[in-house]
Amino acid sequence: LHSQIAVMASKSATEELVSSGLSDKSVAMKPLWEGEPALPNQPSPAVFRLLRDLSLSMTDLGVDLWTPVAMAAMKSLLGTKLCEAWHKELNGLSTEGGRSEKDDNDDEEKPDLGGEEKFKEPEADTVDICTQWLFDIALLRCCIAKGEGAQEFEKLDGEVYNKSGLDEAA
Repeated sequence: LHSQIAVMASKSATEELVSSGLSDKSVAMKPLWEGEPALPNQPSPAVFRLLRDLSLSMTDLGVDLWTPVAMAAMKSLLGTKLCEAWHKELNGLSTEGGRSEKDDNDDEEKPDLGGEEKFKEPEADTVDICTQWLFDIALLRCCIAKGEGAQEFEKLDGEVYNKSGLDEAA
């Protein structure tokens, strides 16, 4: 029963994040980043929307349904769904990086400085996306990655961190 309630409450919010939030490869909030190096200080709009929609969905079902066991089922389900989706998108970023190298090699036949910029831009975008995702994952780890879901988020966090190119001080 608890897992069915968790599925009902989380279905639309997670589908929205997976279908449009993670696939959006732009960092809308970058002008608000602070520090040196510039780092995000708030979640991406997609993660904020996920948490908001999830909260509204849980309220619509009834606040009396959310026992500790139901919350544990919800957190476990969310951890699994979100980590799977993020792994797919992270692998997609690797593939896009490979395409950029191929495009750069094609541009070498025609010497052009624009080709170098095309190669550097996706790489910079990937770093920015991974940096924002790192903040989003850290926020979600605080909210939902308790117990058995923590290992999935920890593994994902490590993979995104490696791809972000940030040093440990950041």
